Amino acid sequence: MSGAPPIRIGMVGGGNGAAIGGVHRLAARRTGRFDLLAGALSSTPAKARASGTALGLARVYDDYQTMAHAEAALANGIQAVIIVTPPHLHGEIAQTFLTRGIHVICDKPLTATLAQAERLEKAAQDAPAQLILTHNYSAYPMIDQMRQRLAAGEIGALQRVEVTFLQDILLRHPDRPQMQWRGDPARGGPGGVLADLGTHALQLLRDVTGDEVAQLRARLGNLPGRVVPDTAQVEMQLTGGASGHLHLSQAAAGSGTDLHLRAIADKGTLVWSLAAPDRLWRGGELIVPDRPGAELNGFVHVYQAIADQLSGGECRMPVVPDGVAGMRFVGACLSAARQGAGWVAWPG
Repeated sequence: MSGAPPIRIGMVGGGNGAAIGGVHRLAARRTGRFDLLAGALSSTPAKARASGTALGLARVYDDYQTMAHAEAALANGIQAVIIVTPPHLHGEIAQTFLTRGIHVICDKPLTATLAQAERLEKAAQDAPAQLILTHNYSAYPMIDQMRQRLAAGEIGALQRVEVTFLQDILLRHPDRPQMQWRGDPARGGPGGVLADLGTHALQLLRDVTGDEVAQLRARLGNLPGRVVPDTAQVEMQLTGGASGHLHLSQAAAGSGTDLHLRAIADKGTLVWSLAAPDRLWRGGELIVPDRPGAELNGFVHVYQAIADQLSGGECRMPVVPDGVAGMRFVGACLSAARQGAGWVAWPG
């Protein structure tokens, strides 16, 4: 809301050397609607203190438990906390802050496993605070444009939705710390690319169609020495009658970060690409944004939407049930791949 004081925030994880923490901090700062005051930026106390001091935080903590307890007791304590740790820690950290009335802004996936997600969902139901999941690609205004145009029947009856999400990070930077924990089932969960890219792709598909997945089948692959999937092909039947397809890889040579969303109906096709996020194509026609700022980084749109939501505005960002749906999707894909070519029912 215009003229409202900045929302006081803290961060858990995201210390020196952790790239995603910097992305969140920059996006929040660019909105002008948040004030980062506190942090427990590493599980190593010395690193946590050094990282917090380097950022000039008003209050630096050795661990998130101390931080949650202290901030909840302060009259000017943080109102929300950003969690940017490996997924196996998300659930416990989120519960610790939610139960003290501090909102949680959680990086995706929601957790490392479905069991963790379901425990968090149960705890969040009665918590006096919100949990918002940062699926940054869904926050682009042209994704909302695609959703509205499909809902209005502009291109007719939807037949198929395709999401291609390719990266080459495992080939270029296999030794980065974030790639190490992503390849460790104990920290990143068993889903690999399904959790890292697949939950993004699923959220986009659910956003633009308004449908859930009725059943799916999956083929998975991994690089030598890796124990979690690095590539995935997922075919889906949606509850609205259309089909869906996800093509995912973190080992696609030369791809950088390549994300495409295509909705095919009986009277036309809509296409969106991360390479030009402020554009939407309908056949050969270019649809330009109807408001300024549509070209901004997805995380900036995320934090604009979060600020609106925490200030009492419309709930536009994914929340706990969406995160649980993502983890159910990961589990269903793993189960389908183990069973071969058959379809697996997924309750969404």
